[in-house]
Amino acid sequence: MALQLHNGTVYPWNRVCYGVGNNKPHLRIENRYIPSGPTTVDEIANMVFWVGVMMGKPKKYDNLHKRWDFKDVKTNFFNAARYGMAAQMYWDGSYKSCLDLILNELLPMAYKGLYKFGVAPKDVEYYLAIIKNRVKALNGSEWTVRSYRHLLKSHKRFEAMQILTSKLYEKQEQGHPVATWRILEETTELPDADSRVVKHIMSTDIFSVYKTDSIELVLNIMEWKNIHHMPVISHDKELIGVLSWKDIKDFKDE
Repeated sequence: MALQLHNGTVYPWNRVCYGVGNNKPHLRIENRYIPSGPTTVDEIANMVFWVGVMMGKPKKYDNLHKRWDFKDVKTNFFNAARYGMAAQMYWDGSYKSCLDLILNELLPMAYKGLYKFGVAPKDVEYYLAIIKNRVKALNGSEWTVRSYRHLLKSHKRFEAMQILTSKLYEKQEQGHPVATWRILEETTELPDADSRVVKHIMSTDIFSVYKTDSIELVLNIMEWKNIHHMPVISHDKELIGVLSWKDIKDFKDE
């Protein structure tokens, strides 16, 4: 953490940090504006894209704070967070789709900036093609959300999350850009049957009753939710017993 202290819940994106490594104090500058991968090659492409835009932007964009009102920047930020690539962005006096903005405004700037500063053409083409393909095909957020929704059709939540995490790691290790990943099918299985534990199949939406509740109330809840056992808890939320359908039936038959 900055200065070895908790510095609030939202850190500045660029900050001076003090740390100690191998018993030696040091200062470093952390720069955190580059989005995460999900693969190493995707993250390098993000960095190349950003540096290219910064180096290739027209002079009129040198003082962006004078060209854009903060409320427009804020609106762009929230639109991007809510709608992803479907967002409409305010840009230099008009609204543009994310796809149009990246493909027709920002990528040409990036190409110009990278070539201007002598980056090898094959590297420029390779990494910016990753950005272009991600815009046109699939990005990490879309892969995650769509895969998770597919998995939920045939798996419990814990299973879906476990499969998603396993496949994400597997694909990261393979190193292919996320735009080439296939959305997971709902029939995708757990990576290892031995990894299934109780928490993956247990129910967490539990109805409980107090020992002072009426038998009729418990019976109605059981019939309503089609359950045959009901935990009995104290007013301190401690488990003190279990009531079964048979218990109630035997009681009513007496």
